[in-house]
Amino acid sequence: MKFRQLAILAAALTALSAPAYAETHITVLHVSENPAQKAVWNKIADDYNAAHPGVKVEFKYLENEAIKAKLPTMLQSADSRPELFYSWGGGVMQAQDKAGFLKDITADVAPWEGALSQTANDAFKVDGKVVGVPFEDGEVAFFYNKKLFEKAGVKAEDIKTWDDFLGAVKKIKAAGITRSSSAPARSGRCTSIMPIS
Repeated sequence: MKFRQLAILAAALTALSAPAYAETHITVLHVSENPAQKAVWNKIADDYNAAHPGVKVEFKYLENEAIKAKLPTMLQSADSRPELFYSWGGGVMQAQDKAGFLKDITADVAPWEGALSQTANDAFKVDGKVVGVPFEDGEVAFFYNKKLFEKAGVKAEDIKTWDDFLGAVKKIKAAGITRSSSAPARSGRCTSIMPIS
């Protein structure tokens, strides 16, 4: 599914679940400092608004650290709470769901969920329910020193889960290996727009 279709779907899901007023206003809080990216999002919103009289989708932008700092407070007030917001999977998302800020959209995304990466989809599920739509996915790769792994009794092919990884780290530390001159790990992320319940 294309990026543009995902954005429009997210707006449509929110618009369809919103109560009927003279005009439905949808605020999307996004993390971006890139003028070209903002232009794409704003064009998507303008096109959607033009095709759907009575619905106004508006993007608001905060930079990475500002959204992390301000979003928890914004979610507490109906006056400042966005209908959709940029987020990351993991513990913060689970806490937002537990607090009742995320909507279960499992049925809404079922028709096209299979067209996306299973890993990306799973990153935005809490207790088996879908609470976010992935649109950006990054790979996390680890580089390791084979000789040092062998010395510590760690087999890379046995590391399949986060707990396996933590166990390997403990074994490596126990073997007295705390630093290697091998290539640094490359970090990645999986991000999403989260609908509010």
